[in-house]
This record gives sequence, C-alpha cells and structure tokens, in this order.
Amino acid sequence: MESLTDPDSNGASTGVSSLGKQTRKTRVFDFTRYNQRHIALKIAYLGWQYRGFASQESVKDTVEEHLFSALTKLCLIKDRASSCYSRCGRTDKGVGALGQVIALSVRSNLLEGPGLFCPDGSTAQDRSGDTTTELDYVRLMNNVLPDDIRVLAWCPVSPHFNARFDCLCRTYKYFFPRGSLDIDLMRLASQKFVGEHDFRNFCKMDVGGGVTNFRRRILSFQVDSLGDNSPYQMCVMTVSGQAFLWHQVRCMASVLLLIGQTLEHPEVIDHMLDVAVCPGKPQYTMAAEYPLLLSDCEFEEVKWIYSQTADAHRHLVQYFQSLWSSHVVKAAVLDTMLQSITSQLVPENTRDASERTFPWRRLARDVSFPTETLIPGFRSKQYRPLLERPTADTLEERLAKKKRTDNSEESSTEQNREEVET
Repeated sequence: MESLTDPDSNGASTGVSSLGKQTRKTRVFDFTRYNQRHIALKIAYLGWQYRGFASQESVKDTVEEHLFSALTKLCLIKDRASSCYSRCGRTDKGVGALGQVIALSVRSNLLEGPGLFCPDGSTAQDRSGDTTTELDYVRLMNNVLPDDIRVLAWCPVSPHFNARFDCLCRTYKYFFPRGSLDIDLMRLASQKFVGEHDFRNFCKMDVGGGVTNFRRRILSFQVDSLGDNSPYQMCVMTVSGQAFLWHQVRCMASVLLLIGQTLEHPEVIDHMLDVAVCPGKPQYTMAAEYPLLLSDCEFEEVKWIYSQTADAHRHLVQYFQSLWSSHVVKAAVLDTMLQSITSQLVPENTRDASERTFPWRRLARDVSFPTETLIPGFRSKQYRPLLERPTADTLEERLAKKKRTDNSEESSTEQNREEVET
C-alpha cells in the first residue's frame, strides 16, 4: 500500500497511508554520534545443539550467528565487516566452551578515555554518553542471547589486539567415564604428546584451506579421575597448547581411549608422530564431539571485567544449576535401571561387597565401555590395530592432487574466457 512520507525532526520518517492512518518507519541508528573502542569478550556456550561456533554460508544456527545477531540488535556494531572482528578459535558442531574469546570494535558510552576512537568520517562534536560510566556489555548481551550462550566478561584491548594470534595458550577438556579403561596407561601414553611434534596423523588435514605446516607444541597433557575408581566415575583429559589443528584434540582422545582399552600399546603414538616412518594417517574414527570443552584461552595483560548487576549473575548461575539438576536426576534414573537390569547377572556369593551393592559395576568391566560410546562406529570384536589399517593420502599426495585440481580449474577458466571472446 503506497504512502506519502516526510522526515520528522528526529530523523525518523512519518507518513499517511491511503486509509488515512499515520505510519512510522524504523529510525536509523546514528553510529557517528558515539565513540568506539576495541574490546575482548569472554564467552561460554553449550554447543550440543549448535552447528559449530563459526558462521558459514551454507550452515545456519551457529554460535557466532547468534552473537552477531545480538550485537547488531543492540546497535553495538553497525555490521560484521566494519567491526574489526577476530576469534580465538573455531569449535566443531556439538563442542562447548567456557573460555572462548572474541575481539571487535563496539559502540562506547564514554566521551573520553584510553582506547576510544571516532568512527570514520565523524568529528568530536555533539557526542552522546558521559565520562564515567561504560556500557555493561555483559548484561546487555545476555539479555538478548539464548540461555545456553553467555558472555561472562569483557575487557578493553589495544586496537591491534587479535583474539587468534595474541592467544598465548588454549586449554581443552575431554570428559569420559572410566569404564574398563586403564587410566594409568592412558596417563603414560598422553605424555608422548607433550612437546613440539608433527601432528598430521592426529588431525583432519586442511590442505584446501592452505594449512601445510602441522607442527604444534603441546604444553601439558593430564588424565585425571574426578572421584573414586568405579567404572561409572567420570574422568577428564586436559590438554594445553599454543595452537591446535582441525580435530586434533578429538583424534588424540580417540587414540588414548584405544590405549586405555588395551587395544593399542602406548608406543603407537611414537610411531604415528614419526612422519618419516608413518607418512600417511591410519584410518580411524575420531572421538565424539559432545564431551569436548574449550576450557580456557590465555592472554597477556587481559584483565576481565564482570557484570556488576546481581540479577545478571544470579540468572547465569540459576540457569546452569537447572541444567545440572535435570541431567543429574536423569543419571540417577538410569543408575537405578542399570542396578535392576543387571542384579540377576551377578552371583549372590560374589566376594566383593561393593559389587553386591552395585552389581552393574562388575558387569561394566566385561563390556567395551566407554569406547563404543565415545568412538562412533567402533566394534571391539572386529578391531584391527591402527598400524595394520589402510592409510589416508600423505601430505605430498594431497598437495599434488590440489595442484592438479587448481591447474585444471585455471585451464577451464581460461578456455571459457577464450570461447566468450571469440
């Protein structure tokens, strides 16, 4: 329906429709009236229902997509392209984070102070804001983000700060139940990863993305039990490094789970790290994504600022408490069902009193748990040692294939150009 419009005194537009009703258009936010500053945001999220962290053209419902939706809705940025955005890392579909970090330039409420700058083409005249109170970025963002994506803190940083390249150390945690795993053997094997190595056999090669250097430094690797030594007790692998390759942590976790199941010897890691004797990656399935957590990202001289609003902090705690409660209750239900189902499978005269009370714990040692749970497609009865399996293409073979593909595409493009010209 057509309408006649005239701008009002505030820059918004008003008009009269053919039915005589007055309409109003959305006012365009004037970013030139505000200073900006470069900040870092510390973010936590449960990635189980998201399609990964990074936005992709062909994929919807990523964590990054929700972050930019919130930033633009709050008029903290004009758009992604002009925000000088950087992220510490990309997490896969289903992977969560407690210490993910992004950096970008946002609108500021301050009229003066270190790190402030004017948007392009603007002057210092007629600024909005004050000289003492900055925007509560944590509270603002959490008011519009989904409950399972939370901004924990923020910090003003240098305009040259880059969340990816300025990160000193990244720490991941991979959670798993003890089951029948030999935790001591896993601890021994995990130390073989520490130091600088070529991890091409413990990652997904991204030659198409330009990655040809697969040397990375692991600073520490721990395998710990989070309680007693029962088969259903939770354990965690904690690995810290300067940088990681695509799927590296999940590949390392997969091999360690096989070692813990005594299906592989710890020396298999030495063999796979030596690319001279093992140039091609043995074909194996990486560990599942949902137990993986990007636990922390460390930076020099970054002092996080948390929201001073009590309600925001209370809501954050209550949300995670509610999730924890629901999952613990479900675990208790499953625990009761396991005890009932397996109670007839353990002889009454068993010597271990604890197994008379919890008979399913003894049964757990007789099945391939948790390997089948955490390594999709794993079948213990059909297990084939890693070093006896077929191998994927070597780095050199992948690069040669990429070169042939690039040459073919270039030749095809040139031929099409010549046909058009003629």
